[in-house]
Amino acid sequence: MEDTTEKASPEAIEALKQSIKETNEGKRRDKLRRQVQRAHEWRVQVWAQSELRIRSAQASLEVLGSEPVDLFEPDFNDDALLHHYADMTLSK
Repeated sequence: MEDTTEKASPEAIEALKQSIKETNEGKRRDKLRRQVQRAHEWRVQVWAQSELRIRSAQASLEVLGSEPVDLFEPDFNDDALLHHYADMTLSK
């Protein structure tokens, strides 16, 4: 019986490998972009929710005749501080 299947040239095989590699890298890039976008949206939502709770509590303190709590503004551009914020113990 005669083999009628054609053998792909080494160039065609390399082109196919390159195409698969580019497809996989494209999928990886897309996945990372979605991951970054979701994390950013979550961060914004949590920050906004916390901001609303803080404003409400500060307004209640004002109504009760108390001074508002002095809050610090985080500096997320400083890597050392960023790691500190990530690991800091939350007050009760």
